[in-house]
Amino acid sequence: MLDIARIEEGDQYYERHPIPDRKRWEQIFLPLYHVLDISVYDEFRCGLFELLPDYDQECDCGWDYHPFWKWRDQLQHREDCFQQVWKRFEDQYGRLAYMGGSFRKQYEQKLEEIIKPVYQQLGWPTEGDDWWHGVAIKCSCDYHRRIEEKLLEIIRQEGHAGHRRGCAVIRPNFLYKPTDWALWWYKYPLRSAKCSEVISDEQFASIIEHCIQFVRNQR
Repeated sequence: MLDIARIEEGDQYYERHPIPDRKRWEQIFLPLYHVLDISVYDEFRCGLFELLPDYDQECDCGWDYHPFWKWRDQLQHREDCFQQVWKRFEDQYGRLAYMGGSFRKQYEQKLEEIIKPVYQQLGWPTEGDDWWHGVAIKCSCDYHRRIEEKLLEIIRQEGHAGHRRGCAVIRPNFLYKPTDWALWWYKYPLRSAKCSEVISDEQFASIIEHCIQFVRNQR
């Protein structure tokens, strides 16, 4: 089964995990900029690693402009799908969720009265106070299967679906080529950073030291 979310809008090539210790990793990582004599907003590429700043990039592989998206925007849930029940519920009671106080309680009561029986009929769990979390994306029709079939059709016809490896939208901010280990961050290193595989501080230090020595040996 295809991972639809990762193909449609995500990164098919890497998992992304929060780094274990930002302050410690900054101490290890930032000296690389000093050795390169560049700012955190500059980029550097060589045979061993790539270092790229974080700034908004447009898709340069074509996926964001593929006809798939027009088809996807026009795709609808079936008439007997839970999403139709939910739409009618939200049209009638949705405003209560944002009004607080007794209105919020009334909203939750209506969830119990109207939505919970439908959940039970469909065999979905209703245990706990937060049983309804995620209700807005619940689906009981073949909506997602149709998306999967469309993506498989694109793969058969074009050989690929989703952003291609190296596309600017998903490109890592730091890539260590020998092991294909990657880092992403938000705006500047290593804010809200994520890595392709969680490694120890010692392993990370070894990677960065290898990069530093590589740069020094090239001079």
